[in-house]
Amino acid sequence: MEHRSSGTRIFLKPKGGLLFVVPSVERSMAERGARVFSCGYQNSTRFWFPCVDSYSELCRWKLEFTVDAAMVAISNGDLVETVYTHDMRKKTFHYMLPIPTAASNISLAIGPFEILVDPYMHEVTHFCLPQLLPLLKDTTSDLHKVF
Repeated sequence: MEHRSSGTRIFLKPKGGLLFVVPSVERSMAERGARVFSCGYQNSTRFWFPCVDSYSELCRWKLEFTVDAAMVAISNGDLVETVYTHDMRKKTFHYMLPIPTAASNISLAIGPFEILVDPYMHEVTHFCLPQLLPLLKDTTSDLHKVF
């Protein structure tokens, strides 16, 4: 479904770009489990950031995402640093992706995620919504045995 307003197109059921999930309960965004994530359907990366959205155009990437202090931004590459604003209300996640990668392979998820570093494979990090942490621990407990 599409609505038009002032020359802007708003897709209510988009197939690509950024998808928003905002549960309708009376709490803060973090307490509601509000989140946003990218969906790379048919080269739709250009819908959420300016890029040459072609599999043949490879680039190294420096990605920065500024979010509310209660949220976590997850993306491709190595998390280099997280910097808080002076008032501690927001933070910026700095990612570096040194391997040439097509824009269509860049992804993003922002939400009030719990972070679980795998106890056996420290290079692997798992993320989930807070209420799902016990389930995440259970389902990933034997992951190291596969390797």
